[in-house]
Amino acid sequence: YGGLIGGVMGVLLVSQIHKIKVIEYMRVLICCIPIVHGFGRMGCFFAGCCYGIPYNGAFHVRYSNIPYSLCDENLFPVQLLEAVLLFLLGIILYILIMKYQRTEVSIEIYLISYSIIRFGLEYLRFDEARGKLYGVSTSQWISIGIVILIMLYRIRFKINKQKCTRNI
Repeated sequence: YGGLIGGVMGVLLVSQIHKIKVIEYMRVLICCIPIVHGFGRMGCFFAGCCYGIPYNGAFHVRYSNIPYSLCDENLFPVQLLEAVLLFLLGIILYILIMKYQRTEVSIEIYLISYSIIRFGLEYLRFDEARGKLYGVSTSQWISIGIVILIMLYRIRFKINKQKCTRNI
């Protein structure tokens, strides 16, 4: 989530400096974010970071001589699973935007979808250094927060839209 949060802050800063309505561009180009993120997760897989739980099933991976990975143990390739899910999310968003011309909720769909994906995948990750609170990881708490914020935003948007239509 660090990259997402930093990216959003950077986009907001640039939009203020250059007086650009970035949100309109983001609604159309949001499908690129999960695609790029998916390639980033492939990089995590090759580097051995963000590794999965100990696992002896099909497609397990075993790292050696990597200082920030659990070495010499079979692990679930959670990074590759996340990459595949992100690529699928990017394709779905692309179809939604290009074929159906639905951009008004594209950012919200991306944020909620990724939050759900990330929440679930956290159970398959094993890098426990990030810690847990009440059995829920930091990333899962962020996922919960994002879903709640998007839901509150959409509720507020609908209420304001109803007020505007009544005043007409």
